[in-house]
Amino acid sequence: MLKKPNTDELSKKLFQLCTGENEEFDDRPNQYIRAVADLINAGADVNYKDEHDWTPLHCAAAGHHAELARLLIRAGARVNAISIYRDEVFEDEFDPTTPLDAAENNWREMEFFAEEIKATEAVIKNAGGKRSADLP
Repeated sequence: MLKKPNTDELSKKLFQLCTGENEEFDDRPNQYIRAVADLINAGADVNYKDEHDWTPLHCAAAGHHAELARLLIRAGARVNAISIYRDEVFEDEFDPTTPLDAAENNWREMEFFAEEIKATEAVIKNAGGKRSADLP
């Protein structure tokens, strides 16, 4: 009998990969996308939320990974998922954030990322993604 994979563990690993904090793939972007696709195919939840309600698509958008965002959207990621970050130490609550908000707000001042920002925003907008301020 084959052992069924733990989808919660797969989802957490997917989320971690989408944060971009994975040194093992720094020089191998094609293998990075392949690793994410393999996790999705194995049953990882593309709409998994961390403790701040961020999804893998929020992470891909904030990191300006257009190809990764496209892959997640094709796999069923919710383009208008809302995250409300709460800072428990300072008891602050930040504005609701959609993946499009994350793409627009992160690294906006850095011209170096201008093309990546535009490409990622286009992927999310083309899939119907909106800013949190534009949602009903």
